[in-house]
Amino acid sequence: ALKWAEARRPGGVVAVGLSAGAHLVAAASTTRGTRPAAVALCSGVFDLEEHYAHESRRGVHDVSALGAAYAGKMKTYSPICGKTFADRVLLVHGAADLTAPLTSGADAVAAVHEKAPDVAFTRVDVEGGHLDYAMRAMRDETAPFLDW
Repeated sequence: ALKWAEARRPGGVVAVGLSAGAHLVAAASTTRGTRPAAVALCSGVFDLEEHYAHESRRGVHDVSALGAAYAGKMKTYSPICGKTFADRVLLVHGAADLTAPLTSGADAVAAVHEKAPDVAFTRVDVEGGHLDYAMRAMRDETAPFLDW
């Protein structure tokens, strides 16, 4: 999808993902050879090993597909491994998110800045849980991250 969009709008692609979609945007932006101009990653999971440990602590790892889907390859498919997502990155995360902890976004910023300090990050920690702020943003034009 990124290659298709970039072919039609060179240098002007902005990819947006929420939750697992944020993981997919970040992973595709780091592994497929085509980087969008900017990415907005909302409540994403960027380190699969850490997230699986988080699921295990919460007791939900048995119902999650994460362990079976990435068994033995979680580091390989974790976009946090010091690769650059895009030239501009917006990270939005719910401060009370129990599904994907706020630390996932903080760790992503640190990992990417280590390898690419010129990446412009905007991080917005908003009230609410995993999807609350995204649902509010769909009907509230004053959400703090929409003017990015």
